[in-house]
Amino acid sequence: MRDYNQLVYGVDVAVGMIREELAKHNLTEKTVIIFASDSGYANGVYGYGAKVLPYEEFARVPLMIYDPRHSVSGKKLRSKALTGGCDIAPTILELAGLSIPGNIGGKKLTASFG
Repeated sequence: MRDYNQLVYGVDVAVGMIREELAKHNLTEKTVIIFASDSGYANGVYGYGAKVLPYEEFARVPLMIYDPRHSVSGKKLRSKALTGGCDIAPTILELAGLSIPGNIGGKKLTASFG
């Protein structure tokens, strides 16, 4: 658990540094922040320290989207929508006001913002 807590702390510090830099350049209200991971963290469940088998703990991946332009921004809301990595690209295009090509995989997640 100590290793996990150190990892979480490291991510927290890094995100804080990014937000400080954005604030320094007056970009806080103009920047969408997307935090995602490539896999979940099982924390030693089933005796495995690495992602070797398709257990649920390995498949649950964090995805956080902070859009300061949205009315529920900063309210720590959770969505139960089933998402995947392929949904990030169309979401970024939508947030940037760009059209989503018909041949792109995934769905935009903006509808699940609340």
